[in-house]
Amino acid sequence: MKNIKLIILFYLFSIVHVFSFTAGGSNSSFSPKSAKSIQSKQALLATPELWSNPNTWGGTKPVAGDLVNIPADKYIILDESPPALGGLTIDGKLEFAAKDLNLTTRWIMVMGQMHIGSETAPFQQKAIITLTGTDMNESVMGMGTRGLMVMGGLLELHGTPPTKTWTKINANALKGSTNLTLLAGANWKVNDQIVVAPTDYIGTGDAQRVSINAINGN
Repeated sequence: MKNIKLIILFYLFSIVHVFSFTAGGSNSSFSPKSAKSIQSKQALLATPELWSNPNTWGGTKPVAGDLVNIPADKYIILDESPPALGGLTIDGKLEFAAKDLNLTTRWIMVMGQMHIGSETAPFQQKAIITLTGTDMNESVMGMGTRGLMVMGGLLELHGTPPTKTWTKINANALKGSTNLTLLAGANWKVNDQIVVAPTDYIGTGDAQRVSINAINGN
């Protein structure tokens, strides 16, 4: 997916539910077989509330280092980039607003719902989730030190795929090269990340991930 950058370690765990994972082009989702019942329950939630509104939190917004819990009866729209959190548990629903956002926390536990975009309205902006847990002795509900963890919940990530996912270069790129000439236009954008793969036989070269700093032509 193009517009959602996740700096995370995924852990999937369930005692009762069987999780499924689908990924392709424009979206990814983690969901138990009971997703329908979860969605029915969430439909009963109150009107969405903004993360940026102190009243959502009883008068005081979360501050750096806080362990934040979104209760089962809460539906919160993340409309600002909060300070680095000590941990985030989602029993209710958390949805990213349609804007560039950064969410930094030691870990995230999804037992309710977490949404970035939807199948019918893919996320067009940039969402960055950075997980910062470093205490190797910590175990979040038996699932490790850090991660975007789903336990009996629903995680949906829907971004917009590029119109062209791969192409060939039109001239050799030597080691250390900072310019690539493509065989055909790709409609990529500045700051997009691409992977430059070798054309050698398997095992004789390494792929490199690079960011696009400038584009000449289309």
